[in-house]
Amino acid sequence: MEITLPRILAVDDDEAFRRSLERTLQGLGFEVLVAGGAREAMAILDREAPDLLMLDLQMPGINGHALMRALNRSDVRVPVVVMSGVGDLDDVVQVLRNRAVDYLRKPFSVDDLGAAIDRALAEATPVIPDERGVAPTAPAPGTSVRELLDALKRGDLKLPSLSPLGAQLQQFFHSPPEDVDEVLALLSQDTAVCGNVLNAANSTLYSARRPLQTVREAVLRLGTQRACGVAHELMLRQVFAQQDGPFREVAEAMWSANLVVAEGARELARLLGRFHPDEIHLAALMHNVGELSILSLLGAQWEGPPPDEDRWAALAREIDAEHEALGSWQLSAWNVDPAIVRLAARHHPPVDGPETEDDGVRRRLVHLAWTMTIEIGRAYLPDQDGGDAERQALELGLRHRDVVRLFERFVSDEGEGQAIPAAEGRNR
Repeated sequence: MEITLPRILAVDDDEAFRRSLERTLQGLGFEVLVAGGAREAMAILDREAPDLLMLDLQMPGINGHALMRALNRSDVRVPVVVMSGVGDLDDVVQVLRNRAVDYLRKPFSVDDLGAAIDRALAEATPVIPDERGVAPTAPAPGTSVRELLDALKRGDLKLPSLSPLGAQLQQFFHSPPEDVDEVLALLSQDTAVCGNVLNAANSTLYSARRPLQTVREAVLRLGTQRACGVAHELMLRQVFAQQDGPFREVAEAMWSANLVVAEGARELARLLGRFHPDEIHLAALMHNVGELSILSLLGAQWEGPPPDEDRWAALAREIDAEHEALGSWQLSAWNVDPAIVRLAARHHPPVDGPETEDDGVRRRLVHLAWTMTIEIGRAYLPDQDGGDAERQALELGLRHRDVVRLFERFVSDEGEGQAIPAAEGRNR
């Protein structure tokens, strides 16, 4: 089998830096293409298929920001690592919003460069065929969800993995340290995490407050638990993100709906006054991990043309039937809090067998948030029906009109380009 080296397109208008970067990348074992500006880079991208784009932000004419926006509008799917000699916080936030994988401040070390490239290439690594040219664990075209689960049980497939940083953030969320510096040290392991936390602290919830410039200020404003929750949310998103393929748009819609469910559940918990809103937010964010895991596995293993309407409807029914079992399996593998594992295992009524009072209320609260998310037009699988929202609200002792008003505000806020409302965090 022929082995090909990953190809990197390096774009920088500084010729001396560009040549130095080219030599360094070649020394690390990569094939390197170079461009002195955005137009030249676009011409190369039109005729070549690099595995990674390393992009300078500050270039004359069309700068890096404009090139990233153009790529997002095009059919080109290539992970991007941004480089800049100007450590501007606005630049960091903007490039992360434009889906850059990482941000390197010039001058950077070879170790930092290699780590950023590893992260970027990991997001787009294909299944490597064996000597016969067959992907070792790829099921045949038309794979069923049951076949995927059987392959998992045999050990032929692996569950999506949570990064070590994600696992640490999850642990910090449940037992946040008093020392803010300890949280900052954890967050600073990933530039995207820092940008996400800073965005949350500067969101519309805090619009009346002064804008923040540092991650330390953001953690102090949000509270250590909320900051860890925001960072953990990004880690989860990265686990299930699909760069391309027949299920990418569905995966994005599924995750978007999941965020609405989580934010809605947080606000419902605030109305109910029984659970800490941030804890319910995390439970709701993870309760449908089974659906996300199945779609991630399908996207990674699918061969052939996208499923037609009938095949997709059949897959949706299988996802609905199997996602609770897989969700509890997935979360158990991640050592998630047992209460969240139980929620993932059975969150759709009717529920067989006994459950604690807290488990029952938590399940009803999250399911009501999911029902309302479907009602406001966020369905992501065919024929989704959350059931009777008014009855569900009554069972929780909530007024249906208050629940409807809460979710209508979500729609209104998003229509105005604002963030979905989120509860203010606290230090614990």
